[in-house]
Amino acid sequence: MFWKGLFLVAGAFLLTTSMTEAKEFFVSPTGDDENPGTEERPFATLHKAQQEVKSLREGGWDRDVRVILREGTYRLESPLVLGLEDTGGEKQTLTYAAYEGERPVLSGTVPVGDWEHVGDGVWVTDLSWAILQRQDQPAATGMGSSSQPLSRILSVYRNETRLPRAKGEGFSPTAKEPRTQEGRMRLSFPEKAVGDWKDLQEAELSIVPSHFWIHNLLPIDSVDLENHNLRTQVMGTYPLGKNAMSDRPACWIENSLGVLDERNEWVFHTEEKKLYLQGEEDSPPEDVYIPLLTELVRLEGQIDEKGPHDQPVRGIIFEGITFTGGDRLPWAGGTGWGLQHDWERFDSPTALLRLRGAEDCEIRNCSFENSGHTGLRLDLHCQNILVKGNQFHHLGGVGILLCGYGPGTKDVNKGNRIEDNEIHHIGELYWASPGVFVWQSGENQITHNTIHHTPYTGLVVSGRIQWDPKGIGECSRTVRWKEIGIDPNSFSKGLSWAERERFLHGRKNLIFRNEIHHAMEVTGDGNCVYISGTGGGNVVRENYCHHCQGNYMNAVLRCDDDQHQTLMEGNILFQTQGHGEGIISKGDNDLVNNFIIDLQPTAKHRGYIVFPYGDVSGSLIERNVFYSTRKGQLLYGEGHAKGALEAPRLHHTEANCNLYFCTEDPAWAEKHIQEERKHGIEKHSLSADPLFVDLEEEDFSLSPDSPAFKLGIQAPIDIKDVGVRSHDGGR
Repeated sequence: MFWKGLFLVAGAFLLTTSMTEAKEFFVSPTGDDENPGTEERPFATLHKAQQEVKSLREGGWDRDVRVILREGTYRLESPLVLGLEDTGGEKQTLTYAAYEGERPVLSGTVPVGDWEHVGDGVWVTDLSWAILQRQDQPAATGMGSSSQPLSRILSVYRNETRLPRAKGEGFSPTAKEPRTQEGRMRLSFPEKAVGDWKDLQEAELSIVPSHFWIHNLLPIDSVDLENHNLRTQVMGTYPLGKNAMSDRPACWIENSLGVLDERNEWVFHTEEKKLYLQGEEDSPPEDVYIPLLTELVRLEGQIDEKGPHDQPVRGIIFEGITFTGGDRLPWAGGTGWGLQHDWERFDSPTALLRLRGAEDCEIRNCSFENSGHTGLRLDLHCQNILVKGNQFHHLGGVGILLCGYGPGTKDVNKGNRIEDNEIHHIGELYWASPGVFVWQSGENQITHNTIHHTPYTGLVVSGRIQWDPKGIGECSRTVRWKEIGIDPNSFSKGLSWAERERFLHGRKNLIFRNEIHHAMEVTGDGNCVYISGTGGGNVVRENYCHHCQGNYMNAVLRCDDDQHQTLMEGNILFQTQGHGEGIISKGDNDLVNNFIIDLQPTAKHRGYIVFPYGDVSGSLIERNVFYSTRKGQLLYGEGHAKGALEAPRLHHTEANCNLYFCTEDPAWAEKHIQEERKHGIEKHSLSADPLFVDLEEEDFSLSPDSPAFKLGIQAPIDIKDVGVRSHDGGR
């Protein structure tokens, strides 16, 4: 009986091991697709591995599969599209992983050669072959996909580094333009800002238009040198006139031989299909690559674009892989498909890796780098996706985009986790690109990420939209009018946020313990964290936002237009410049236990907390610490009436138990407290030194005898516990 029992146990163990064992295929750039895909004889391409996985599934294999990538670069000439037929069901996984200790690279580029010297260090090559390959690609997937042809090269690389396109001297528009279609396609420029360059029909206008929270790249239609104006082929997001940026030029001309004057700069002529590169006089360029793809890999289920149900692909994992070398998608404002102010585009193939209809997938310890557009997109139906421990850097657009369906009742982009990612030096081509952009997506946990060195806002949660049934206004073509079931004209007449909130899916997101610094380095009117025009229940808690030095930065945290029921709690805001404002709120949002410390405005300062307009009634403003090192700074900025709403005032809120102190003016807050007590608020607030331990060393802990504790203020977080965590749990 003993031996019989032992054999039964052993048999059960072997059966369990067999059932859980994963099938492995190996791929190597030095492999061969005629090989069996073993470690000793690997495949050469990912597409071959995909074929073998499909055959395995068709043969009845219902267990996990792993595709192991060896060291080297895999140049994809068509996107790798993984769908329902690639996975084994709801419980099985398909993993693409790096071989231990190695760095496999997926690239969308191919090498360029056959250079001809045309003088002055300029070399040229014919890319007709590449254009044919690009045009042979399958049609772009997505409701908002660009209809522009793939005949234009918009990125060029040397090895894995993106090279700069030739550009002229910067200038600013000389006139305002009307808020019309013509005004969004017309620019007046200074004399000699644009030369008599023979290839201006190939050029693009790079411009921060009349509102400096967006950046457009617009192909030029015509130039009138005599009257100093030009016209673009497509509309910009806003009129192409002056903006509020005074210390830097707002625009310049790109992609003309007339401005090709720096080493490693390039120009591509669409008509003749030739690439020009400024190099050495006596040797042709080496290691130059051009992208065939904007999108390298797509995970895609069955998407019912107009209907209520999708069938998502499940259980696909990427681990330890580098994605690089994509092109940027050529598009501009004025299409109705842009996501708030055209910071990105709805349901379009702009990212190196794109999930479009997926659940229970993971992207771990990967790198998204040196590419022309966005790093990672989670589009339409995406749930329970884990994005953890990745690097996003030197990208032309957004780092990570979560983009759900437009306003309606189909709410299926939610419950994702964005954790421990480092995102920096993004938005290098499209300046108005957030590090993390959450649009119409809810119940996500965005935690312990480090975001830094961005030209615009660090992190955005948005549902802002123009409710325009004609499909002309921003984001308006994304609205699912049939699901809403309300006369579109009702929206133009002004339904309240409470009446529209059920159609806004960006609710109950948790923004927790992220570190954001050196945001807003270029553009204007942005923040570290921005929430606007979306659902309720969002929480911004215990983030550390500091050392943002852009001249045109707005507040550090901001609840903008049409935003209510947001909680901002326990955040540390430290030494930011620009307008030097702490928190902006334009609605019923609670600001609790935040530490707003040593703001350093270099532009007009409106206050540590600012209510520009909107109804702030019912907001909770309590147990915050306001600490100034400069005399004359403002505690609160109270704005103006707008429409039927009266001007917001602090006494419309429930303000109490706040602690105020200015090192240069000990009486900074005393008058404020006495005046507001007449309105029934600030009854227990104090003007006293909070007794930080060591601000110079960014030690925000409080001495045991701090008056903050008497007000019920909880001690600030230890900044060692924010941002990307190491394997031992610390920074």
